[in-house]
Amino acid sequence: MTSGDEWELVKQLGSFPDIVSKAAANLDPSLVAAFLYDTAKLFSKFYQNCPILAADSKELCGARLFLAQSTLDVMKEAMDLVLVPFLEKM
Repeated sequence: MTSGDEWELVKQLGSFPDIVSKAAANLDPSLVAAFLYDTAKLFSKFYQNCPILAADSKELCGARLFLAQSTLDVMKEAMDLVLVPFLEKM
C-alpha cells in the first residue's frame, strides 16, 4: 500500500472490534452507526484517490481489491449489528 488514504481505511477497519466492545459495554449502538458513517467516508476517499484495477502493479491491485472486500465485509457486519438491511443494489 502506498497511499495515506489506504492506511487510514486500514486503521479504521482495525478499530471495529474496539468500537463493538465499547458499544456493547455502554449499550450505545450509535457508536457503530458513527463507525459506519466514518468508514463510508474513508472508503469513498480511498476509491476516488487510489485506482484499484488500474494500479501500478498486480500486487498493489490485489492489495486494494482485498481492502475493498474487507471494507465490504466489515460494513455488512456493522450494519447487521445496528439492524440495517444491506442492499446489494440500489
